[in-house]
Amino acid sequence: MKKIKVLDCTCRDGGYYNSWNFNIDEINQYLLSCSKAGVNIVEIGFIFPNGNEYGLFAYSQEKLFSKLKIPKNLEICVMINAKDFYEKKSVHQIKKVFQNSKLSPFKIVRIAINFNDFNYGLKISKDLKSLGYKIGFNLMQSHNKKLNQIANIGKVISKWKSVDYLYFADSIGCMDPSYVSYFCKALKKYWKKDIGIHAHNNKSFALINTLEAIDAGATMVDSTMLGMGRGAGNTCTENLLIELKKRKFDYRPKYLADTLPYFQLLKNKYNWGPNYYYHFSAANNIHPTYIQKILTSNKYSNNFIIKIIENLTQQKSEIFKEDYLNNQIYKLKDSEGNFEAQNYLKGKKVLIIGSGDSGNKESKKVEEYIKKYKPTVISLNINPYIKNKYIDFYLSCFDFRVFFELSEILKKNKPIITPLNRFKNNLKLDLKKEKIINYGLIVKENSFKSYSNHCEIDRPLALTYALAFCKIANPKKINLAFIDGYKDNIKENRYLSKIIGKFQKQIKSKIIFLTKSILN
Repeated sequence: MKKIKVLDCTCRDGGYYNSWNFNIDEINQYLLSCSKAGVNIVEIGFIFPNGNEYGLFAYSQEKLFSKLKIPKNLEICVMINAKDFYEKKSVHQIKKVFQNSKLSPFKIVRIAINFNDFNYGLKISKDLKSLGYKIGFNLMQSHNKKLNQIANIGKVISKWKSVDYLYFADSIGCMDPSYVSYFCKALKKYWKKDIGIHAHNNKSFALINTLEAIDAGATMVDSTMLGMGRGAGNTCTENLLIELKKRKFDYRPKYLADTLPYFQLLKNKYNWGPNYYYHFSAANNIHPTYIQKILTSNKYSNNFIIKIIENLTQQKSEIFKEDYLNNQIYKLKDSEGNFEAQNYLKGKKVLIIGSGDSGNKESKKVEEYIKKYKPTVISLNINPYIKNKYIDFYLSCFDFRVFFELSEILKKNKPIITPLNRFKNNLKLDLKKEKIINYGLIVKENSFKSYSNHCEIDRPLALTYALAFCKIANPKKINLAFIDGYKDNIKENRYLSKIIGKFQKQIKSKIIFLTKSILN
């Protein structure tokens, strides 16, 4: 019987849902359970070259390993994104990030790289090999490849003599068992070392495809606890071990019982797994991150989600790009407005309200504040906490909400501040009689500038747009309420804090938070 190695990559792939913030005690239990169950390798996380906006499992440094209790029979692995290294200069060179493997708590490094860009991985793999690591080479976007392409990639990489495990990844989740078998057999023509598969579950084929890969010659198979992973998730470790045990491989899935409840709690929270939208995206070669971003926002109706996905089918959406979720889906154009905002709120107190969870407990307090101090209240999009009679303006820019909520906002018979020229051609509304404050918006990288009829900001977020509007409208005081920040998104919190800091510096005045906020 051939030797199979199961690599559980929950802490790496699952981090796309919780920003790589896992509970250390629970992960130590997970490591123990994996050890007892016979899992061969655990991929503990990524190594992003720099930054600190994510949790410890995004960087896999000493600070993390000092907290972990790693069983001796478990091999530990990390992953890098090749583009983090070949798109950067010397500051990100491999030998400045990695020490010799003899001094490292992990001995395997996997390199994630797109199939069509594989040649960029040559130097990276050789540099890592020179440090003594075993090298896994993960070919992302491996779908829809021709026989000669697959065979050739195996031939070329085998000549490098720096790669130990050659993986193919079903990044889009569109592979079926026949293609998996076809890929393995084509790769084996010249590649004589271990073949691995990383399956995604968009079409509920992840386990089937993984078993098919084994039948076709694969010896390295990826999985995650309860399938936790980007988009629809991956092959479930617990189910894979059950199937492998039936095939007489030495795995003991019963020992996962002590760790699965933790991941069930995470699944209840983040709700990964296959569904109609992921299946549709896989069938149309749409990267699953688009669907994950849309679904985890919890903002959109089912019909609206379908419209978004249908638009994505008209784009080249196999590779995820944030731009497609911003300016390209609705073909929005930067534009100036026709409203002169200069000193529009001069001398007034302004209260900007969001829709954070703090509103559940503090809405009465904020309404009392409004009654007492009578500020001009600007609501970011529709507000679930403050009565319409206390709101003076609604504000909405982009984030799909304009398309979804504008008609509802207009029913409230209050003025709306919005960059109308960016999207009015896409709206099926008669806006001639509506109270529209058409303040323009131009997206420009690293910019935060306000002009009389438009602003320049780097992302079309409601809070950023509101602050840019207030900057030129010149109120004497600004307070915020229900702008909570994000519990599991350090990167986004840093961005919002940076914007608030820029605003305060430019107007030389301090913003007061009336309710609890991570950003304060």
